Amino acid sequence: KIEDLHEGVAESIAQVKLIQSRQRVWMSEIRLISHFKLTEGNNRHPSGFDSDIIVDGQFLFATTTHDNMRPYSLTADASAGNKLVVKLGGQFRIHKIKLWNTRDSCCMARLVGLHVYAGTRLVGT
Repeated sequence: KIEDLHEGVAESIAQVKLIQSRQRVWMSEIRLISHFKLTEGNNRHPSGFDSDIIVDGQFLFATTTHDNMRPYSLTADASAGNKLVVKLGGQFRIHKIKLWNTRDSCCMARLVGLHVYAGTRLVGT
């Protein structure tokens, strides 16, 4: 019976090592983790321009017309304290954060003084 116990423990250890190996591979994959995640902003523009579309994976920057520019979000004004939050829903290894400003002249200065956080850690300005 002790041999059965040792065999069961050896099988469990092998299973744990397999799972750990798969987790390491999964954590090392580079992908767009913000795709279709929940978002929220604190200073919503009255005409819409919700933050939800910034993570929808649709990219079209061949135009400078607001109606055809995606993805972007717009706040009601340029006041201090505007926030945009992307809720990733878990812990991820973040390799890169990309932000683009709008291509037209409207509201480009709103990214001046921008702070980028991952959780509570400041990762860029």
